[in-house]
Amino acid sequence: VDLRNLTELGTAGVDSARAHGVHALLVDARQTEVTALTTELYRLPEILGEQGFTRRHRMAVLIPGEPQGKESFAFLETVFVNRGYQVQLFVGVAAAVDWLHHGQRPAGGQEAGASS
Repeated sequence: VDLRNLTELGTAGVDSARAHGVHALLVDARQTEVTALTTELYRLPEILGEQGFTRRHRMAVLIPGEPQGKESFAFLETVFVNRGYQVQLFVGVAAAVDWLHHGQRPAGGQEAGASS
Protein backbone atom coordinates (compact mmCIF):
# COMPACT_ATOMS: atom_id res chain seq x y z
CA VAL A 1 0.00 0.00 0.00
CA ASP A 2 1.14 3.51 -0.69
CA LEU A 3 0.62 6.69 1.35
CA ARG A 4 -2.77 7.37 -0.23
CA ASN A 5 -4.00 3.89 0.71
CA LEU A 6 -2.61 4.17 4.24
CA THR A 7 -4.29 7.55 4.65
CA GLU A 8 -7.63 6.23 3.39
CA LEU A 9 -7.47 3.16 5.64
CA GLY A 10 -6.43 5.20 8.66
CA THR A 11 -9.14 7.77 8.06
CA ALA A 12 -11.76 5.04 7.71
CA GLY A 13 -10.60 3.53 11.01
CA VAL A 14 -10.73 6.87 12.81
CA ASP A 15 -14.17 7.63 11.36
CA SER A 16 -15.46 4.21 12.45
CA ALA A 17 -14.04 4.64 15.96
CA ARG A 18 -15.67 8.06 16.21
CA ALA A 19 -19.01 6.72 14.98
CA HIS A 20 -18.95 3.92 17.57
CA GLY A 21 -17.58 6.05 20.41
CA VAL A 22 -14.43 3.98 20.93
CA HIS A 23 -10.75 4.79 21.06
CA ALA A 24 -9.31 1.32 20.40
CA LEU A 25 -8.49 0.25 16.86
CA LEU A 26 -7.28 -3.17 15.69
CA VAL A 27 -5.66 -3.05 12.25
CA ASP A 28 -4.99 -6.33 10.46
CA ALA A 29 -2.03 -5.65 8.17
CA ARG A 30 -0.77 -9.23 8.05
CA GLN A 31 -1.23 -9.43 4.29
CA THR A 32 -0.10 -5.91 3.56
CA GLU A 33 3.05 -4.83 1.80
CA VAL A 34 3.97 -1.22 2.49
CA THR A 35 5.27 0.49 -0.65
CA ALA A 36 5.21 4.07 0.65
CA LEU A 37 8.53 5.87 0.86
CA THR A 38 10.13 6.44 4.28
CA THR A 39 9.60 10.19 3.92
CA GLU A 40 5.90 9.54 3.26
CA LEU A 41 5.58 7.21 6.25
CA TYR A 42 7.08 9.91 8.44
CA ARG A 43 4.15 12.19 7.56
CA LEU A 44 1.40 9.66 8.37
CA PRO A 45 0.90 10.57 12.07
CA GLU A 46 0.42 14.21 11.11
CA ILE A 47 -2.00 13.29 8.32
CA LEU A 48 -4.07 10.99 10.55
CA GLY A 49 -3.97 13.56 13.34
CA GLU A 50 -5.63 16.02 10.97
CA GLN A 51 -8.31 13.38 10.33
CA GLY A 52 -9.07 12.97 14.05
CA PHE A 53 -6.58 10.36 15.30
CA THR A 54 -5.70 11.54 18.81
CA ARG A 55 -3.31 10.53 21.53
CA ARG A 56 -6.31 9.01 23.36
CA HIS A 57 -6.66 6.42 20.60
CA ARG A 58 -4.90 3.08 20.91
CA MET A 59 -4.01 1.32 17.68
CA ALA A 60 -2.83 -2.30 17.67
CA VAL A 61 -1.44 -3.31 14.29
CA LEU A 62 -1.20 -6.99 13.36
CA ILE A 63 1.79 -7.58 11.11
CA PRO A 64 3.16 -10.63 9.30
CA GLY A 65 5.23 -13.08 11.32
CA GLU A 66 7.97 -13.35 8.70
CA PRO A 67 10.74 -10.76 8.69
CA GLN A 68 10.13 -9.46 5.15
CA GLY A 69 8.47 -6.05 5.31
CA LYS A 70 8.70 -5.59 9.07
CA GLU A 71 11.06 -2.65 8.71
CA SER A 72 8.36 -0.35 7.35
CA PHE A 73 5.93 -1.32 10.10
CA ALA A 74 8.61 -0.88 12.79
CA PHE A 75 9.47 2.54 11.39
CA LEU A 76 5.80 3.57 11.43
CA GLU A 77 5.42 2.41 15.03
CA THR A 78 8.49 4.40 16.06
CA VAL A 79 7.28 7.55 14.31
CA PHE A 80 3.84 7.35 15.94
CA VAL A 81 5.24 6.58 19.42
CA ASN A 82 7.83 9.35 19.17
CA ARG A 83 4.98 11.77 18.53
CA GLY A 84 3.05 10.58 21.57
CA TYR A 85 0.56 8.24 19.91
CA GLN A 86 -0.33 4.84 21.36
CA VAL A 87 0.53 2.46 18.51
CA GLN A 88 1.93 -1.05 18.97
CA LEU A 89 2.82 -3.88 16.57
CA PHE A 90 1.74 -7.48 17.19
CA VAL A 91 1.85 -10.81 15.41
CA GLY A 92 -0.78 -12.38 17.68
CA VAL A 93 -4.43 -11.33 17.85
CA ALA A 94 -4.85 -12.23 21.54
CA ALA A 95 -1.88 -10.09 22.60
CA ALA A 96 -3.15 -7.17 20.51
CA VAL A 97 -6.65 -7.35 21.99
CA ASP A 98 -5.23 -7.66 25.51
CA TRP A 99 -3.11 -4.55 24.95
CA LEU A 100 -6.13 -2.63 23.61
CA HIS A 101 -8.16 -3.57 26.68
CA HIS A 102 -5.51 -3.34 29.40
CA GLY A 103 -2.63 -1.33 27.98
CA GLN A 104 -0.06 -4.01 28.67
CA ARG A 105 1.41 -6.90 26.77
CA PRO A 106 0.79 -10.30 28.36
CA ALA A 107 3.61 -11.85 30.41
CA GLY A 108 6.25 -13.11 28.00
CA GLY A 109 5.17 -10.48 25.47
CA GLN A 110 4.09 -10.78 21.88
CA GLU A 111 6.67 -8.54 20.34
CA ALA A 112 6.51 -7.99 16.61
CA GLY A 113 9.30 -10.51 16.09
CA ALA A 114 7.70 -13.19 18.27
CA SER A 115 5.54 -15.96 16.93
CA SER A 116 2.01 -16.41 18.14
